Amino acid sequence: MGQRSLAVCVEDVMTFTARPHHAPPALAALSALVFALAGCPPGETTTPPPPRGEMADAVDMIARGDFPAAEALLGQLLRDHLAEPAQAHHYLGVCAEQREDWAAAEEHYREALRRQPGLFESRHNLGNVLHYRGRDDDALATLTELTLAFPEEAEGFLALGIQQEEMGDHEGALASLGKASELDAAPLPPPVESSMGASAGFAALFETAAILGELGRTDEELAVMREAVARSSGAPIAAVGLARALLRAGREDEAETALRDCLATHPGDATAGFVLGGLLVEARRCDEAVPLLQAALPVFLAANPEAGTVRKIREALAACEAPESP
Repeated sequence: MGQRSLAVCVEDVMTFTARPHHAPPALAALSALVFALAGCPPGETTTPPPPRGEMADAVDMIARGDFPAAEALLGQLLRDHLAEPAQAHHYLGVCAEQREDWAAAEEHYREALRRQPGLFESRHNLGNVLHYRGRDDDALATLTELTLAFPEEAEGFLALGIQQEEMGDHEGALASLGKASELDAAPLPPPVESSMGASAGFAALFETAAILGELGRTDEELAVMREAVARSSGAPIAAVGLARALLRAGREDEAETALRDCLATHPGDATAGFVLGGLLVEARRCDEAVPLLQAALPVFLAANPEAGTVRKIREALAACEAPESP
């Protein structure tokens, strides 16, 4: 089980980004809508009251993943003139994204913006939808406009940086992602697992590290991942990311130290145990590796029995001639 294949497998189990490249970003729209009314002086914004009544019910349905019911209710509210139209169209766009109906999502977001040009989330999601429709130039223009209209919103720069990277503009992407991490530089509050998905700055660090790694700028990549570890108080997802970068750089001893530090703080973490176990098997230290791999296997089996990680663990145990469980 070579280090290259190990790194690829770890990538499968620890993907982290605020706007997934291969999944709809619609759930990000459940954060509060930010309104900047047309004609307002720079920096002046207004925020709508939280959804009430049946609109609140529709938002709750979206939060529970019941998108068909939410879509039906929102459509009825619009027909009966019982909903604020811009808000309703925004959430209909969210529902359409979950069906991967990009054309309908674009239509709803554009209608929301026609009625209320200052909707941050509608413009943000429109940029993503245009990307999924293969209209990258339009997506880039939309997300650039977003950052100009909301220069203090880290999420806008994160989305722009990801779009720039998709289009091959590595330096532009690094600049935008750097801005996102500066705007949202706060440490993640515990529990990290529930807070990191809402942190555009933390996601920007991972995106930045990935780009730097692809460009072969190893020292910069390691510095960014160490910052991610510091911001997350050594959270496993960051520690494993740092270990991956160290392994790619051929710095196995440092990778082992990072993983052991992670396990000292987060005993029993399956991902850290899997990566450390694989590294120890490579070093023919099976006595140390086997308990880690045996403890990790049930966790990954429960998540997805067909995952590549499960196969890798079984291959490593077989190489050590060890059973799958103690």
